[in-house]
Amino acid sequence: MQKQEKKKIYNTSFLFDDNGEILGCHRKMHLFDIDVKDKIYFKESDTLNSGNSVTVIDTKSKIGKIGIGICYDIRFF
Repeated sequence: MQKQEKKKIYNTSFLFDDNGEILGCHRKMHLFDIDVKDKIYFKESDTLNSGNSVTVIDTKSKIGKIGIGICYDIRFF
């Protein structure tokens, strides 16, 4: 029997309209990984896949377009 590969998930943020319909979603692009020998180890990439695009959603209302980023993504926008 082959070793089963672990599936990774995405850190995802959704934007909904007033009726609960999904207008769009953003998958976190920039995963935070740190590995300082004998100090700290934290790698989001161990369990998460990264998204691959900037997300801008047209709300089709007075608000207009909204850009979405998650946490560490904001540093790169």
